[in-house]
Amino acid sequence: MSLWSAVRLLLSLLLVVVASVSPEERSLSKPLNARVRCNEFVVCSQRDRETFEKRRQMAKTLVTLYQQAKWSGYVSESKLLAQARTYRADLCTDVTTAGFMLEEGVKKWPMACIWNGAAINGSESCAPYPFLGDNVFEVREADTWPQAVAKFRRAIGCSDLQIYNARNIEENYFCRERCVQLGIGYVPQIVILATLMMAFYILSK
Repeated sequence: MSLWSAVRLLLSLLLVVVASVSPEERSLSKPLNARVRCNEFVVCSQRDRETFEKRRQMAKTLVTLYQQAKWSGYVSESKLLAQARTYRADLCTDVTTAGFMLEEGVKKWPMACIWNGAAINGSESCAPYPFLGDNVFEVREADTWPQAVAKFRRAIGCSDLQIYNARNIEENYFCRERCVQLGIGYVPQIVILATLMMAFYILSK
């Protein structure tokens, strides 16, 4: 058998096995509040959902206060205002969740591990995220994600410099299952490994 024939055979087998994976294996079976392992150090849990929801409520409060100050020129001092200001310092530098924090429907979103750009395995964040369909891994590209973050920063009253700096933010990665393997299923992992081993064997002969 020629090398090309062997490669074609391996590719055919790969397609057959991947196609044989059942819809149940390809779909998300975990409940919304299931724990999600990002890596050996970070695990997302229900506590992270509660933390995100609290930050989200503070962000919505900041939007209201900013609009009030913008149109009336005055916001009365209060405990809520002081707390919101404290959160704004953190929210105005957020690069992993800001772009979708003000969206509705959070209670129906599954938990996700989130990384930003080159800081993968260094900027892990845990939060609910609106995945499309049964996707377990998604990317918000660098040509759209910075715009979403800048819009958020503008809405909560961040400084002009913080809004401007949002343009330097990189793409965002989201994963809700098998995140250590970048969302690749177990059967495809085995098939890929077997294919690589066979190819190496054939080429070494």
